[in-house]
Amino acid sequence: MQRILQEAGCDDYLCTAGLFHSVYGTKSFKTVTVQASKRSDVQALIGGQAEALVWAFSHLPRPTLFETTLKTKDFGWLAAITPPHTKQQFWQDLAQLECANLLEQRCLHQFPRLARYAQQVRMLDREGFSV
Repeated sequence: MQRILQEAGCDDYLCTAGLFHSVYGTKSFKTVTVQASKRSDVQALIGGQAEALVWAFSHLPRPTLFETTLKTKDFGWLAAITPPHTKQQFWQDLAQLECANLLEQRCLHQFPRLARYAQQVRMLDREGFSV
C-alpha cells in the first residue's frame, strides 16, 4: 500500500499509514501485531497523524462504510472519531488508504464509488489502471 500511495503523490504521513495499516488487525486481517495498549509507541514511531489513520482503518467497518458514505454524502460518523476542523482531511486520507488497500488486494472494482474516487485522486487513470 505504501508504494501505491507514494506513486499517487500522497503525503509522507499517509504513505507511512499505508505501511502500518494493519498493525492493529482489521476485519479481514485478524492478526494483531501491536496491542492497543501500545498505541503511544506506534504514535511515537510513525507520528500521531499516521497512527490515527491506522487506528481508524483497523476499527471501522470498511470498505462498506466508505462506499455508503460516498453514495449518501453522510459524513456524520466522522464527528465521533476526529475534531471538526480535520474532518474533511481525515476522510480524504481514509478514503485514499482504502482505495490503495483495495488496489493492492485487486478488488477495487467491487466498489464502484471508491473506484471513481480513486480516479479523482489519481490512483487510477481514466481507463481504470493503477498509476
